[in-house]
Amino acid sequence: MGLQQQQQRPGRQQQQQRAETHRRQQQALQRQQQAKTRQLQQQQQQQQKQQQQQQQQQVYLILLPAHPADF
Repeated sequence: MGLQQQQQRPGRQQQQQRAETHRRQQQALQRQQQAKTRQLQQQQQQQQKQQQQQQQQQVYLILLPAHPADF
């Protein structure tokens, strides 16, 4: 009995280690993907801000009179 238990243990440990490394790899992948999506979101937000600023500037330009004499 004792010998059989000893023989079984290494196999179980290997399986556990494999499962552990697999889990770690997947977690790392998830982190990378999350980081990428965050970067993309930030870029999109920055682009939106820039577009909004440009639109606001255009509105101001339209509101301003073409010549001071027009006032």
